[in-house]
Amino acid sequence: MKLLLTLLCLSIIPQTLLAASTVVNPFDMDFYVMENRFSVHPQIILNCRYEKIVFGDSSEYITESKTFDLAVEKNKAGENVYYKIRLKDRKQLEMNGSFKPTKECMSELRIQFIDNNYTIGWAGQMKRPLSFTIRSNNRFVEGDSKPDFSEVMSLVDFKNLDFLYKSVPGLQVNIWMTADGTKLPLSPISAAINPETNMPYRLE
Repeated sequence: MKLLLTLLCLSIIPQTLLAASTVVNPFDMDFYVMENRFSVHPQIILNCRYEKIVFGDSSEYITESKTFDLAVEKNKAGENVYYKIRLKDRKQLEMNGSFKPTKECMSELRIQFIDNNYTIGWAGQMKRPLSFTIRSNNRFVEGDSKPDFSEVMSLVDFKNLDFLYKSVPGLQVNIWMTADGTKLPLSPISAAINPETNMPYRLE
């Protein structure tokens, strides 16, 4: 009976009061990397979800997503490459529907940095490159939302980005991502060590 009353109430409430959306306005950021060090793949991911009506105490969500690649411009700057990544136009995802309760949306900025030279190497993974991903820490929000990417931007904007390799001879190579020589707050990764060079194995 309670479920029927809930559905009845939802059916007479205007849909505009039950909508959820996320909007990302145009933005850009800049940084430097050493030439041929790694490649950069930035994306915006928009997600909206609603809680499916199920009997019992369990929750089940249905999610809709849109992914957009950001424009990447590269220019030579001495021994470095100057990168500008840009979202050129406004992106929006909206979820409507009176019979889709608990609607929430979020947007995420994700930038993947893929090593052009070295591989993970563990278990013969010679074609799997080392990589780091910087992402925004956004959560699903009811109603209309605009994401805050300032944390990601403060890590990389106008900074010189690099990978730091430190070998543990006979064991492995530990790798960090750095900005202006300072380790970023990302978990380090490890790679199999090439005993001839004390570096990770070259990417095949």
